[in-house]
Amino acid sequence: MDNIRTCCCEGNCPDIVVEYKCPWKHRHVPPKEAFVSPEIGDEMNENKFALKNGSRYYMQVQLQMFVTELDNCDFVVWTEHGVLSVPVKYDKIFMENALVQLERFWMHHVLPVLAQRLANTDKDRQTIIKIGYLFK
Repeated sequence: MDNIRTCCCEGNCPDIVVEYKCPWKHRHVPPKEAFVSPEIGDEMNENKFALKNGSRYYMQVQLQMFVTELDNCDFVVWTEHGVLSVPVKYDKIFMENALVQLERFWMHHVLPVLAQRLANTDKDRQTIIKIGYLFK
């Protein structure tokens, strides 16, 4: 996360996550062109730009909104030819599915390696058993 945009007006505007991208490879093209490039991989439909669910930055901004408990993100692309800001909404269903996958990865790949490395003493074994019960 690069920033959180806050507003001090009387309209009670919500805080918004801001993610900046300055694609060096595309610095000489307009930001709209950089946005739809394979490096960012996003799309334009009916003259509206959108960060696709499968783009390389979608998970990043969704996770940033999840952690900050904010519902909106401005995905900003800068090039030497200008700036493009694309609004992204928090996707609760996407994050629920991602969290299930992350927990599965943790339980099947990370925790066993940690447990194996820590299991050198009886005290460490007891700690590992307690950690294991937390995730059941």
